[in-house]
Amino acid sequence: SEMCIRDRYQRRVRDTKFKLQTCTMSWRCQLSQHVSSVRFLLDGASAKGGATRAWIESNYSNLKTLNPSMNIMVREAPNIDPKMLVHYPWGVTRTFSLSGLTTEQIDGRMALAVDIGRTLPTMPNEREPEPQVVAAGAAFGEQFEQSAIFHK
Repeated sequence: SEMCIRDRYQRRVRDTKFKLQTCTMSWRCQLSQHVSSVRFLLDGASAKGGATRAWIESNYSNLKTLNPSMNIMVREAPNIDPKMLVHYPWGVTRTFSLSGLTTEQIDGRMALAVDIGRTLPTMPNEREPEPQVVAAGAAFGEQFEQSAIFHK
């Protein structure tokens, strides 16, 4: 019995290492690097959430294997359209509608969510400074007046 448990554990570790080695560029491997957590909302009893439910059933264990420390939550509620809430670092949240999508299209939405996370800053000092609207407006106004005079 103990030997069987150890063999299953070693096999799982070996499979996980293989998946991590072969999965370097996929969004699945980069999910936890760019996303804090993912929450799926769907109606568990209706056909509206059928594709989302099927996608979760076929991908959840693989995603948790590749991203063990990341929260992937599934919440069911009656009469709700399927959607995905993606939480990024520093309080940024995006909502993606999954209504009427196939499982392949849901894969595409997840890849898009990771791509968005790649573009967001990971540290607070990486945020771009707020634009100086007043100074830019005054400079643009002066430049516009000069060019209007020049062309008359």
